[in-house]
Amino acid sequence: MAELLGIPHYVVDLTGAFKKTVIDDFISSYIAGRTPNPCVNCNRFIKWGEMIRMADKLGCDFVATGHYAKVDHSGNRPRLLKGVDSDKDQSYALWGITLDALGRTLLPIGELTKPHVREIAKKYGFINANRTESQDLCFVPTGDYAGVVRRYRNTDDPSLAPGPIYDVKGQQIGEHKGYAYYTIGQRQGLGISSPIPLYVTKINPADRSITVGAREHLYCRKFSFGDMNLLVEQENIPDL
Repeated sequence: MAELLGIPHYVVDLTGAFKKTVIDDFISSYIAGRTPNPCVNCNRFIKWGEMIRMADKLGCDFVATGHYAKVDHSGNRPRLLKGVDSDKDQSYALWGITLDALGRTLLPIGELTKPHVREIAKKYGFINANRTESQDLCFVPTGDYAGVVRRYRNTDDPSLAPGPIYDVKGQQIGEHKGYAYYTIGQRQGLGISSPIPLYVTKINPADRSITVGAREHLYCRKFSFGDMNLLVEQENIPDL
């Protein structure tokens, strides 16, 4: 592709940084009973971390990626916006990018739809114009997330050991194969016969149990969060 476009192509080995900032966090999250979004860390630390550093070494002012999102550079500070193609919008995965990095970012296909991008690729003879789409993580091509835990941790890790399945009243109604195999909201693979659909509502690493309930038990009235990255002035955030 680089040869076709007549631009330099560099290969940079970021294996160590990717393992430390993406895979290790992915594993730790599953062991803690949380569901990670590794693309956020990859964008934050690899694509807009290591890549910015490489851009500096090469004397580049900006970096560009193929994310379906937009950056507005018209004001005093850059603004991260949704892409035109609402079906492919990826702005939600870019929240961790710093303002400085965002100010040096170009997202050229944010104004296009995926079909339009394919048309342009075909027009200019791109060999990947008709490449099939994948919903899997790049380092988990088979979709076996728990397999990543098995690969990097001992197979006797507590998160991979069987444990009880409780209903919302605290009654044991089954046994799971390891809580690392489950995520909040999961319905498939519970191995429980029930007259109503059951979903994982809670993962409890302390006693290696998971709790299941009806769909309405997935809703909550409060939540906590951390690692916030403000992309707007704090005074412009409305009181909730």
